Amino acid sequence: MIFFKQQPLAVVIFLALISFRAQAQAVIVDDTLNLRKGVYRSFKEFKYNFPTLLDSFTITSEQKKLVRSIPESKDSATHTVYHVLLPDHYNESHEVWGYCDGQYVYITTGQAYHTNEIFEKVDYLGRYCLFFQWTPPTGSSPGTKPASQKTTGYLSRKIVNINNGQVFNPDELNHTYLTTILAKDNALFEKYKKDKDRNAKTFYYLKQYSEKHKDEIKP
Repeated sequence: MIFFKQQPLAVVIFLALISFRAQAQAVIVDDTLNLRKGVYRSFKEFKYNFPTLLDSFTITSEQKKLVRSIPESKDSATHTVYHVLLPDHYNESHEVWGYCDGQYVYITTGQAYHTNEIFEKVDYLGRYCLFFQWTPPTGSSPGTKPASQKTTGYLSRKIVNINNGQVFNPDELNHTYLTTILAKDNALFEKYKKDKDRNAKTFYYLKQYSEKHKDEIKP
């Protein structure tokens, strides 16, 4: 009799553990309506929507001037970049991959935490995550101010492969990487090849591909 009384409780606990593990392993692409606020210490934390630095942090923004823009940019003259300020006990020994404010995701190409690190807002979460990266003038770096105090730079398209965290510029190497991706979808690839403005529509085609091939996302 005791066994049968305890069995329902064991079943409940077992199902709860399954549910917890499923939630912990949910890929962020499938959970965009429930983005968790916090700081990602690694790509893996970003991928599974599971930031582990949950202390209070401050987000600031900064306008960067552009000497050269790209068609998809909302403003051809400036671009907004972001910074995150963590509590005093965090320093450059802490790795920071990105963060979420509960509504949007921001990532950086740097690793060690410092207050001047530039973060870019991710414009699209999917099989291939899309964002624009501001590149500073020659001779300076994203986390420091140029000696001339000029902030004029340019934008480039960037992609994050949701399966492995690889970040790349799809416009480099004559679209070699992009065509390799699109070639897996005959209809979309044919449309791309016939598009005379395809060089300016990289994000459009990668977003289309991502929407059609969610099955490629690895858990």
